[in-house]
Amino acid sequence: MRSAPLRRGTKKQPSTPDSDTAAETTEDTAEAEADAAEADAAEADTGEADTGDQEKGPDPSELERSRGYRDRRLPRTRSADTSKDSAVAYRGRSVVPLRAIVLAVSVVVIVACTVVAVLAAVGIARHDTKDRLRAEYSDFASQVIVNLTSFSPKTTDNALKTLEQQTSGRARTQISDSIEQVTSLVKSTNVETKTTVLSSAVTNATADEGSVIMVYGWEQRSLDGKAAPEYQTFRWRVDMTRINGQLKMTNFEWVT
Repeated sequence: MRSAPLRRGTKKQPSTPDSDTAAETTEDTAEAEADAAEADAAEADTGEADTGDQEKGPDPSELERSRGYRDRRLPRTRSADTSKDSAVAYRGRSVVPLRAIVLAVSVVVIVACTVVAVLAAVGIARHDTKDRLRAEYSDFASQVIVNLTSFSPKTTDNALKTLEQQTSGRARTQISDSIEQVTSLVKSTNVETKTTVLSSAVTNATADEGSVIMVYGWEQRSLDGKAAPEYQTFRWRVDMTRINGQLKMTNFEWVT
């Protein structure tokens, strides 16, 4: 059999892979260029933004992250030290004046106590000295009066010794005129006299002079019992003076 003859004519050009590829390549290129343009525009905007940020200054968060641990801790330490120093300074301003006031008050109290103690000691010493002088004058006056007015045939010498050693001035002169007569009478009549101090009061007491008013009872009785006893009461003021460190009775007077 004979095959049918092939139809001859203008043949239709089939789309070749090269043309399709070229078209696709062209489209891809166009898209790539568009993307590149957009990227360039975005980069331009980013560059302007970065330039603006650079003009304003670095981002603090970025700087904080870029700093090390030691750099970040240093301001905190300084801040803590400053706060501590401020607190100490504040406390110092409030505590130091208080301490100064307390110290001043303590010094004043100590000085006042010292002054009071000194004055008290001086007052006590003066009081003790006064009491000592009063006791000395009272005892001396009592002893002299008793010795000069108490007689017996065996103790007349004691009265004369007291007159010689413990009297002076006007008192010695007055007693000397009568004591010899009294001693002679006591020996011849065989009597005795006895004096007892009933009370005494110191009216003056200084370092060199003293005065005592005393009341004493005087008794006279006979040793053989032939005469009745006699009793009398006298009141004398005795003046004393310290001569060469020793007390002397320098005067006496009857006091009514």
